[in-house]
Amino acid sequence: AGAPTTINIAPDDAGMAAKVQAFVDAYNALSASMTKLTAFDAASGKASTLTGNATARSVESQVRAVVGTALTESGLTLTALWQAGVTFKSGNQLAVDKEKLDRAIGSGAAGVAKLFAAMGDKADEVVGRMLASDGAIATATDSASRRIKDLERQQDAMELRLERIQARYLQQFQSLDTLLSRMSATSTYLTQQLANLPGVTDSGN
Repeated sequence: AGAPTTINIAPDDAGMAAKVQAFVDAYNALSASMTKLTAFDAASGKASTLTGNATARSVESQVRAVVGTALTESGLTLTALWQAGVTFKSGNQLAVDKEKLDRAIGSGAAGVAKLFAAMGDKADEVVGRMLASDGAIATATDSASRRIKDLERQQDAMELRLERIQARYLQQFQSLDTLLSRMSATSTYLTQQLANLPGVTDSGN
């Protein structure tokens, strides 16, 4: 028989740290997109696509709450991201304290894994409610669609009214033109008749 094979099973600390960084990068990308979509440039007075949109603000605040709020599930040795070195910085962005993360992984990689798994489940729950057929995003989309249809109907009604007004004005102008033509003909006829009256002479003679 050959020599026995020894298999060493050890936690992949570097791999776990990379996954935590990927989580942070994904959140920061989402946050940056939301900021861009809801931004308002005070200097130019220019609004973005979702500036002032209540649904967009709700989505942003709910996602931030998931990431920033401590978990209450039982069986967790870590309950908040800051315990794993992940904290908020300016601009609603997350940052990783690599030394603190490495210490958390080194002292209990399973605890870090459970923390992010529970955080992911919580995020899935919140996002699922938002994306449900009766959720905030679907409701806002339906409302926007109804508003667009209402505006289209209003536009069609306005165009119909304008067409009717244009037709009425055209008819009135045609009637006025006819009246003016008749008045001109009458004036010419009267002038000719007056010129033919006895005793009317051309002042030039």
